[in-house]
Amino acid sequence: MVVAENEPGDFTFSWEIKTTIKSIDYDPFLEQMAFEESEADKANKKAQKDAEKAKKIAATEEKRAKKLAEIEAKKALQK
Repeated sequence: MVVAENEPGDFTFSWEIKTTIKSIDYDPFLEQMAFEESEADKANKKAQKDAEKAKKIAATEEKRAKKLAEIEAKKALQK
């Protein structure tokens, strides 16, 4: 509820806040455990992404080397 009154030479402002806390189910140890688990999951996902990225790079390098070898063989045959 907000009440604002303004009379000549007088200004009053009142602000009333009503809140109700139904229950507090906060256990800092459980919160810390959940945080650590989520961080471990994030680290595992990142490691998997990095491993997949490394595999993809290796496959691309292998494919590139194979293609370059084919090009060199064609050049050698043409000479």
